[in-house]
Amino acid sequence: MKTILRLLLKTLAVFAGKVKNGKPLSAPPERILLLMCHWIGDTFWALQVIPAIRKRHPDAEILVGIKESSRALFSGLLPENAILIFNGLTSDRTREHFSLRHFLKDVSSAKKRKPDLVIDTMGNRYSALFSFLSGAKTTIGPDPADEFSGLYSIRIPLSRMPSHHLIYKPAVIASPVTEYNGKTEIAPFPVHSALSENAVFRKWNPAPEKPLALLLPGAGWTRKQWSASRFRELAGQLEKRGFRILLSGGPNDKTLCAEIATELRDCAILPPSLDEVIALLPRCSIVISNDSGVAHLAAAAGTNAIVLFCCTNPDFCRPLGNHVRILQADCPARPSGDNHFCNASACADHHMNIPVEEVLQSINELIHEHTSLPGLRS
Repeated sequence: MKTILRLLLKTLAVFAGKVKNGKPLSAPPERILLLMCHWIGDTFWALQVIPAIRKRHPDAEILVGIKESSRALFSGLLPENAILIFNGLTSDRTREHFSLRHFLKDVSSAKKRKPDLVIDTMGNRYSALFSFLSGAKTTIGPDPADEFSGLYSIRIPLSRMPSHHLIYKPAVIASPVTEYNGKTEIAPFPVHSALSENAVFRKWNPAPEKPLALLLPGAGWTRKQWSASRFRELAGQLEKRGFRILLSGGPNDKTLCAEIATELRDCAILPPSLDEVIALLPRCSIVISNDSGVAHLAAAAGTNAIVLFCCTNPDFCRPLGNHVRILQADCPARPSGDNHFCNASACADHHMNIPVEEVLQSINELIHEHTSLPGLRS
């Protein structure tokens, strides 16, 4: 029954798309709306297309539809009035509740800005329907996009992606506007904070001669998290070696950070302010993170970063940068090849079992390789 319903929805979407939204990109767009209501890491990848669009269409007004949590990523990149907050546009059905009332409210907000082109970098049933209802003459989105990819004017096969890594997804989707050919490697540019880097550094490091270690113990799913006990042990070892420990996370990570900070003497827990974290990243000697959004910002900033993986495949979502080390749990079911995720039931005995000693060794190697700091000594 579910298969029949999906087939029916797909057929209706194709018919509706041909009737209402069948206009190709025939003239330079005047107002472009980019849908990127993802979590922080995916939004960071998606915003990489903005300079290419601006270069190709310098006279076009560029708008972005994002979540409130990602606003800090756009400081200095777009004017404030170009940033539209769409909290009703769902990106991940497993972690977000869909509200029709909020969805329609966001559609109304988009229509008031009168975009003539919508580029949907999200590619799910909600964003495809949102694009269709936005009032834009032309809509561009990926194929497949659940049942509703037929609603786009221009459908871009994701088979054109040059690699597994998801940073190429928005680049390929936006290619009709940027003429991206899928052959150029993407090196993400860093984002910048609206806050003073020096002021934030002085605020959180009262002894400026001390190196900073930023620990990010949270993640979108608990299965992606290294244990609090291991983070606490690592923080204790780093503190003994002269590091000032900073802990950071989202609003839901406050208790986790407090648990890790137990018994540490030279430690601070940052408030869930992405602006402050972005300002601190260039001043950190090392960042240790699960597979999470801020790890990508650290990598792009050129900060030494150790990123821990278990149930997700780094071929799809590793942070891209020259100062990054990827460590994977020793799990026989860990994803590889075309598999983005592992079978969750296989993680029970191997879940994020990366030893603290292995992380310390990688930190030592990174610091020795890329900074003038002395290596770690016990």
